[in-house]
Amino acid sequence: MTTGRRVTATDVAAEAGVSRATVGFVLNRTSSQSISAATAKRVLAAAERLGYQPHNGARALRSGHSRIVLIVLPNLPVGHALRELLEAATVRLADAGYQLVVHHRPPESAAPLWSVLMPEMVVGFEPFSAAEMLSMRRAGVERILPAEGDRPVATFWPAAQGVALQIRHLTALGHRRVGCALPAEPRLAARAAQRETVLRQACVVNGLPEPRIALIDPDLESATTAMRSWLCEDRVTAVCGYDDELAAAVVSAALRQGLRVPADLSVVGFDDTPVARLLVPSLTTVAIDNQAFGRYVAEIALGALNGLPADSFPLPDAVRLTVRESSGPPETGR
Repeated sequence: MTTGRRVTATDVAAEAGVSRATVGFVLNRTSSQSISAATAKRVLAAAERLGYQPHNGARALRSGHSRIVLIVLPNLPVGHALRELLEAATVRLADAGYQLVVHHRPPESAAPLWSVLMPEMVVGFEPFSAAEMLSMRRAGVERILPAEGDRPVATFWPAAQGVALQIRHLTALGHRRVGCALPAEPRLAARAAQRETVLRQACVVNGLPEPRIALIDPDLESATTAMRSWLCEDRVTAVCGYDDELAAAVVSAALRQGLRVPADLSVVGFDDTPVARLLVPSLTTVAIDNQAFGRYVAEIALGALNGLPADSFPLPDAVRLTVRESSGPPETGR
């Protein structure tokens, strides 16, 4: 049957010779209604012949359950780590019968996705504003994470633990003057500032002087400019990268300047992306089990759907340092 319009339950009822209510009882497997096996078989056959597909939006309105979990991300670049996290969360939620929809925080002029999707739950990586909370409540969203008093998802990310591993490793190798490559990308300014704070704390804990900070882009020119400052003015012997992309830019700039990595400069990345293994020399980096954290995000969302607080679920122990070729002791005399 091809009419150019959506096949409805009314069409199925007419085809099967039953009432619209009977079609609803059969297709929704309503156990409280006594429908004969022959009638049910006739309805199902008619639905298959007509190519009937249930209208999920209408079903959600009737049942009050859309089975959609909406995750709201900050308006930031989506890197390798976040992609892996979201993929794992999607699989875990799907196993539980939910569909994950990812939504970047919209500009004020745009309608938020929660106003049109009817999600069963909205999860924010960062706290929601009072206006956003009101907007969600008006849209009928009853379950929101973080709610008042909850920790936002972003605070579970083990950045401080990873930075501690970077600095501890370089200190154990004998490095005393450490630089740090942070992103110059304006949208990452707040995260760069947070990373700088935990980096300075890690240096204090390990008895190192203040780290030499450089804001760079993931390109050769920007990394080379930072390199000259680190080596000529600060006498840096090792650099921590905000992520593997910036660390790779530093390694490339060092090699093109005729430096030896790690003899003249050690470099440690963060995230253990594929580039870390492919780079020559291969990159020492902080490895985070992003899939474990993705499953964790899904678990706290599923828990919240059942009234459980986020702290009911223990954080995964999924952070380690992967030592490769780009780090080693500083050359004697430097």
